[in-house]
Amino acid sequence: MENINEGSFVMGTTSEGIVHGVVEHIMIEGGVYGVPGTEYAIQSMPPENPAMAVRIYKEEDGKWKPTAYSIGMMYKDAEAQDINDHQMENKTIKDYHGMGKAESVRVGQMVSWNSSGGRAEGKVRRVLRSGSYKVPNSDFTISGTEDSPAAVIELYRDGKPTKIIVGHKVETLSVKKSLWLGSFDPRGISKNG
Repeated sequence: MENINEGSFVMGTTSEGIVHGVVEHIMIEGGVYGVPGTEYAIQSMPPENPAMAVRIYKEEDGKWKPTAYSIGMMYKDAEAQDINDHQMENKTIKDYHGMGKAESVRVGQMVSWNSSGGRAEGKVRRVLRSGSYKVPNSDFTISGTEDSPAAVIELYRDGKPTKIIVGHKVETLSVKKSLWLGSFDPRGISKNG
């Protein structure tokens, strides 16, 4: 495991997608980071995978600068970076994290996909990396493997859950960005600025 400490500059996957920042606190004591019961809450699992509070940094004019926001990130979803030799431009998730798109989709994330009625969206409820899942109220069964995972998703309409469950191969999904343009959605994210 990488040696990430408080003060380390990291890049990692969060509820908002890939972010960069400085680790402010590692929850070695356990507990929940964020507002319990919300999509932004993450459970710390020390010692193997503690939750971390990360001050979000944005790249401006080739330099990394802190923002007013912190976000929760799991230790195993982070990768230490050199703040003086790390540029975001023209990178993909695979470039950032040594992982493909399939590994980047996680339970609780909002995703979108092409459907017969246009672009659809929903929240990932389960990721299948082995085995099959019978989609409720349908004759459809979806299967996932390590190389080709599948996702069980609750369909959302007009930003609200519908209780309709669908299944899709992860490679067909796009992770939704925050609706807060130019910044991060402050709901459930502590502002320490």
